[in-house]
Amino acid sequence: MLVGFQSALTPLLYLHYKEKETPEKIAYLFHLYLLISLFSLIVLSISGDGLVKLVAGVQYVEAANYVVPLVCAALFSSMYIFFPGLSIAKKTSTIATVNIIAGILNVILNYVFIPKFGALGASFSTLLSISIALFCNALFSQNLYKIPLNYIFIFSILCVFLFLFSLSLYNSLFI
Repeated sequence: MLVGFQSALTPLLYLHYKEKETPEKIAYLFHLYLLISLFSLIVLSISGDGLVKLVAGVQYVEAANYVVPLVCAALFSSMYIFFPGLSIAKKTSTIATVNIIAGILNVILNYVFIPKFGALGASFSTLLSISIALFCNALFSQNLYKIPLNYIFIFSILCVFLFLFSLSLYNSLFI
């Protein structure tokens, strides 16, 4: 899903970004991507134990605890394509700075969380640093190329993501 969106959207974006209706189309695709991502995450969170048993075997069933945060991280890491302002404006130094800061933050968070929470701490560190990178990228890009987002819809979807992550965290730590 991730590669398909990136492969299809990026060339179209650069071809049509000057057209008046393009920002609305990008917003529509972003909202659709969020819905599909949420549905995928719900399915994976419900079937995580079974999928891990099927693919890796019963001895690795604990790995299902990391499915939700890592899937969220993978989904969030590709969402930058829906915020093309920095790329269109050729602000590569800003893009690099955001990515470098996110990488450094990930290392620091790993240093803090891995000793206490192990692999779950690493997955949480990855999710948090990628989320911050996405937020910064979206914020800076919106100033350069405005995408008309439905913030209530996005907030609602993020609340469900957080709820699923909280359930995953609770299951990992207390069950």
